[in-house]
Amino acid sequence: MFIKTYMLTIKALKCSSTDIFSFISPLLLIGVMLSIIPWYVVFFSLLFQMFTLNRREAVIVLLLILPQAIGILTRYVNFIIPGSLITVTLAFILSYKDFFLLKDRAIWSSLFYIFFTIFSFFLFYLLGGATELGTDRMRTMLTTTFFSIWPFLLLSKCDNISSDKLSNSYLLGSILFLSMGFSLLNYGKPTGLFDFNTFRYSTSLLLHSDTMLVSYHIPGMMAATAIAFRISHKSRFSSLFDVIFLASSLWVVLVSGARQAVVAALILMFFWILLKKGRKIKISAVLVAVLILLISLYALSNVQSDALQESLGKSDSIVNNLNRNFDFAVEQFINHPLVGIGFGHYFNPVSEEIYPHNIFLELLSEQGIIGFLYVTLIVLIFSISNKITIFKRLPNSSLALLILLPYFITALISGDMGGNIKIFIAFFFFYNRYL
Repeated sequence: MFIKTYMLTIKALKCSSTDIFSFISPLLLIGVMLSIIPWYVVFFSLLFQMFTLNRREAVIVLLLILPQAIGILTRYVNFIIPGSLITVTLAFILSYKDFFLLKDRAIWSSLFYIFFTIFSFFLFYLLGGATELGTDRMRTMLTTTFFSIWPFLLLSKCDNISSDKLSNSYLLGSILFLSMGFSLLNYGKPTGLFDFNTFRYSTSLLLHSDTMLVSYHIPGMMAATAIAFRISHKSRFSSLFDVIFLASSLWVVLVSGARQAVVAALILMFFWILLKKGRKIKISAVLVAVLILLISLYALSNVQSDALQESLGKSDSIVNNLNRNFDFAVEQFINHPLVGIGFGHYFNPVSEEIYPHNIFLELLSEQGIIGFLYVTLIVLIFSISNKITIFKRLPNSSLALLILLPYFITALISGDMGGNIKIFIAFFFFYNRYL
């Protein structure tokens, strides 16, 4: 009787879970910002939400959202088994029925392009001579690839994946990382609902420390990705819950103070307004998109937050630091124009940065013009053979462009190739016309 009641409850939740969790998420965020809801309440809320997902959606959450969270927990309690191994094992168990997808020749077509992209980085890693930084980045790239390939394959191949439900998972994940930083890892307590300083400043102080487990980028970009999934298949916000969800996601973006998350959220909304009517871009849509973008920029520029204003480039130290990284990358390219300094060899002794905060400068400085052209050629061959158009839709009617944007924006202004390899994996899967 209990099992039957439980199954009926889960079935009922699956029918309305999108609206329920769109309502629960802001309540959890309020509780976290007021320091009255501990991290484990958010953690179990995310686990509970997973029970409302289908098998494939749960696998995506296990591989793209939960590995680092579970890893933090296992490290915190000194558990002998790595957290990532737990999530991979569960994902493997849930995925056994989908391994037939690997019989599809189109899948191997995407894997072919991914392999030769990674091969180029590995080749320049060897040419430059193995270093500790290069080895760490190569390890990160292979780990990121391992965790990303299967979920992106499922997203591109399967029709029964709900973008709304995944958007809720990403939003809950972003709130979970905020709460872990505040209450589990003692990054400092927020001073109120609209504290847009504490999280970024606390994690910035630990940026080069071995103790930092949650970067301010993580919750911010998860919230931006949540927005991407929610708007990717909608032409308008059809309910109050969509508006609540959007407001909650933007709230997390601001709390995180992550520059790329703020930029991603703005550009996502800009492109959504342009593309929501389909192939035809109307002048009125362009004007509305530009107007909303200008209003948003004005509003952000007046938010009373030093951390946020710094992330938007209103700090001389931040701007100078970025300029130093860009200049150093250009200098390395000029000194080593053909094959660069080697994959993972970038290190700016002045700013102590290990990447130039731009994927193009990273490619040019570390792999030279030969490596840059090699990667560009792979992307061009794929694009031409698949007749790429930004309006191409996924099988589940999502605009692939919107889901790709957060990864692309991150690659443009932050992160190194170890994590940014996601943009190539997503691109080769989402835009393969044979999928």
